Amino acid sequence: MQPNKLQSEIINYISDVKNKKRILLVEAPPGTGKTYTAILSAVSFLKNRNDLENKKILILTFSKNAKAQLDKQLDDTNESKDICDRIEILNFHSFFQRYVWAYSCFLGLGNNLIIVSPNERKKLIKERINFIDWDKFGEKHWKKEATLIDWIDNILENYSNLDSYTGTGVIKEYFKYKEKIKDSIININKDGYMAFSDIAFYMNVLINKSPALLKVIQNKYPLIILDEYQDSSELQNTIVKKIIGRKNNAMFFADSKQMIYDWRGASENRLYEVKDFYSGEIEEKKLEENMRFKGSQQMRTFLSDIREGKHCEIVNSPELSLCKFKVKKVQYYQQQESLVKNSIYYSVLNKLKLDMKDNKNKDSSIGILCRKNELVSYLRKHLREEVNIWTKDISNNEEEHNMVGEFCSFQKFINNSVKNDDFNDNYCRYIFKFIFYVLYQDKIASFKRNLIKEINFDKIKKAKSPIIKSFRIEMFKAIEQEKYFDGLKNVLKVITGTELAGNVNKDIYRLLINIMLLKNINYENITKIFLQYQHKRAYKVLNGIYVLTMHQSKGREFNTVYVINEPKMNISDNVFYVAVTRTKEKLCIFQNE
Repeated sequence: MQPNKLQSEIINYISDVKNKKRILLVEAPPGTGKTYTAILSAVSFLKNRNDLENKKILILTFSKNAKAQLDKQLDDTNESKDICDRIEILNFHSFFQRYVWAYSCFLGLGNNLIIVSPNERKKLIKERINFIDWDKFGEKHWKKEATLIDWIDNILENYSNLDSYTGTGVIKEYFKYKEKIKDSIININKDGYMAFSDIAFYMNVLINKSPALLKVIQNKYPLIILDEYQDSSELQNTIVKKIIGRKNNAMFFADSKQMIYDWRGASENRLYEVKDFYSGEIEEKKLEENMRFKGSQQMRTFLSDIREGKHCEIVNSPELSLCKFKVKKVQYYQQQESLVKNSIYYSVLNKLKLDMKDNKNKDSSIGILCRKNELVSYLRKHLREEVNIWTKDISNNEEEHNMVGEFCSFQKFINNSVKNDDFNDNYCRYIFKFIFYVLYQDKIASFKRNLIKEINFDKIKKAKSPIIKSFRIEMFKAIEQEKYFDGLKNVLKVITGTELAGNVNKDIYRLLINIMLLKNINYENITKIFLQYQHKRAYKVLNGIYVLTMHQSKGREFNTVYVINEPKMNISDNVFYVAVTRTKEKLCIFQNE
């Protein structure tokens, strides 16, 4: 593959010492070769700047998946090991974590920092921020509680913006406690418990506190390449500007039409701020040629029109099609919602069967993209249960992280608890937690995922279900022989030998088995296994059928994409643009007539 004219201009720009402007902002829509251009720019810089021997280039991106794409592109260049070793590709959290962990005592955080799982973080927030009456939310107002916890979870990351934040709904009610909440999160951190959303705060504190360290970082990286910069938060933007400093070169790759993470601190004004901050030092360029659809004028025109917010009439073709479904109006909201989901399901199912019949390539992927999590769950469940079409998961690894956190808790429980009746009850509850982690279903006989706390030794003794009886044999044997991990292993074996085997989440199952195969089960080794798991997931080539939200699809590509345009979006909506540009070959849009 050879760079086109625009790509060549960008690749050569920063490495040319004759250019007076040290900052380059590149607008890069999907499919225009952004990743390829970024990597070749880094390679060209190192090859042409002999005055920078032993210096490195830093490429920062936002996700493990994006990092994996950049790593693969670097491998594909077949450059020498010397060049490749001088290009560091990291996501923001990993880069910041490297320094925060190394200087944790200097920051007053202690030696043994750990990243807690989302469930552990939620538990810590509720325990430590006890001036909030959490009980008043209850099951009825779980969405309000989730909104408040999410705001608290990100308070350090977004703290610089809080003064201008007026707040709405439940957040407005607790906004007056922002300083107290911030101090509570810092105290949680001082006890060694960190979340990814805390790390940037401490990185900023660190480089403010140690100008010498900042200078070391600046000297190490004469060129910094920023990927998907429209998604950066205010705090990330602040740190990046400090690291670039007054002399270094930088390349910002961004696309304002893909800015969809505003609730995380991303801003539609971010690129204007970059231009303003580096006024007089910045050059702007744009990648325009869509490399994916050179053979389809229809797709190129459609994507161009959507980018510009123009209405585009769809004439059905092999590459682009419109599937309409009809839903009759009924009086009650919940009934209407159910009818809409059902209509979407059958419309998707019919199209899916046709595409699966026509498509002979087993390595291809289909992405079914929805606006809401509720529809994602509905489609996955019905495809699996009604027609035995198994969809695959793309996740941010939260469920896996929660399972790993639960396993660490399980280990502490086994090592530290007095072996009595309470121990037996709690052991059985832990086993059922892991059973439901590895299964998609929410119920086995009378035992339910959301009622694990009601499970006890006596209830299991009285159970009549053959599967529960099989579980009971293994759990009771483990308690009697004090071989508690073996009990869990044997219960998992029971699952794979019954009708439950068809409902197993294979990824989480393998992760749990790999943890239990460790010779020395401790937090450090468990974390290594989890990091290896995340790495493999990020580098995995997508094939099969995936149902996910449009936000989750960001940064991924599928051979065929179904966009469920319900509730109907404005044609100029960034989320809609992100969704339709996930396709590599075919696109089908589903919408209500």
